[in-house]
Amino acid sequence: MNFVVDKLKLTANIAKGIFLYNIYGPPCKSWNLKTWLAVYLVREIFGNLGSLPVSRARIKINFTTQVKNSKTELVTIQDKFRQRAHELVKEHLKEVYGDDEWYGPESHWSKSHPLESEWVIPNHLTRSSNSNVILYIHGGAYILGHFSTYRSELETLAQNTDSIVLGTHYRLASEYSAPCQLEDALAHVLYLTSPVEDSGIGLSFDQIIVSGDSAGGGLSSILNHFMRDAKIGKLAGSLLYSPWVDLTTGQPSCTECTDTDTLSQIEHTSYDLDEKGEIIPGLFNTIYQASNLEFQNKMIERGHFLAPKKYVNSPLISPLCDTNFKDLPPTLIITGQVEAVRDESILYQELINNSYSDEELSNFEIPPTTLHLYEEMFHDFPFLALDLPSSQMSIKRAINFIKQCFAQNTPDFANIQEDNPINIKIEERDAESSMPKQWKNLYLSTISDQSLVKLSPCYKRNSIQTWIK
Repeated sequence: MNFVVDKLKLTANIAKGIFLYNIYGPPCKSWNLKTWLAVYLVREIFGNLGSLPVSRARIKINFTTQVKNSKTELVTIQDKFRQRAHELVKEHLKEVYGDDEWYGPESHWSKSHPLESEWVIPNHLTRSSNSNVILYIHGGAYILGHFSTYRSELETLAQNTDSIVLGTHYRLASEYSAPCQLEDALAHVLYLTSPVEDSGIGLSFDQIIVSGDSAGGGLSSILNHFMRDAKIGKLAGSLLYSPWVDLTTGQPSCTECTDTDTLSQIEHTSYDLDEKGEIIPGLFNTIYQASNLEFQNKMIERGHFLAPKKYVNSPLISPLCDTNFKDLPPTLIITGQVEAVRDESILYQELINNSYSDEELSNFEIPPTTLHLYEEMFHDFPFLALDLPSSQMSIKRAINFIKQCFAQNTPDFANIQEDNPINIKIEERDAESSMPKQWKNLYLSTISDQSLVKLSPCYKRNSIQTWIK
């Protein structure tokens, strides 16, 4: 019965989307009907999550893709890696925050399902301690999502970079409070880097690139900041799609881009009441309405859908609010120009650049951060509209970035970098132009021909709620 109802609602939404397109036209000039419908339908689905139980919403929004020339293999991350990750995070919480009890015993890893993840291995490769691995962390606002949505594109990245992919799963809110998600991401790293005789894969950190979209992009950044601060090590690179790196949702694009993005309500992530004593509309309320009574009470107790409210602007939740942006892996950020998390992507890039002197920046083999802002593109566009020229170009640039990251510290790096530029189709005048330090390696990918042009962002911005220890 639910299937029939969902089908009828989808048909009605498609009809409404076509009507709106024909009457008002698209919000962005370059969007054809197919692109507009992709944005509109995803926005409608996410905007109505509050009317569904979380468990059903997770099933409804699990868009599965398949591989063509690769094999897939499920793997259960062993408990010893989960326990060690838990201990490392707990030690860090105690040392840095003076509080290692961010969640109760009900969120402990031992009370959750086994941590099952998925390998995608191109047919011409085998998994071994010599493999290069893309560790992929899926998005979904920390409340839903599944790696199966990303198989197809990740296979493309793997096939073209001679890499294999480990697609992660992790505990989701509202059932599990942060930093459970960090613990699970870290457990994957421990599995990958532990010796073969200890049931690991036997990789070094420079054989691993972490990647993720949306909340998964944010969690990838959190993992990088944590591994640095806990002195665990540094991965070879970080590939972030539309990363959600500021859960305070304090930047203007969070509300200004609602007409052009797939995300409808990401502001108001905390438990706040209006003058009538009702929860203010926003992401917290949407998730609250979709949760059962037990988890509703937990959300109110935390004061936030994901983490204790007092820690929302900590680097373990919002890496944009950190005070240290040095010594992170080389990072490529792929973000849409008209999406809700646009501003925080720009600010994150600036903070990384500003942490180095001009001389230091010039000495990097790969820039510490590169941001490609795709004109008239929306949240997660490479996954939601794969056939768009912008999506296809973003994949090519991501492939070259991955190749460069894995070639670091090898004799072939210079040749690989020359043959595989990250900034494909950069305007020659822009390649030679000087820019203020905070905007180095910040480009707009034009909608007309996918050329990269230097960008001096003129968007409004608000103060970052920097974490103060």
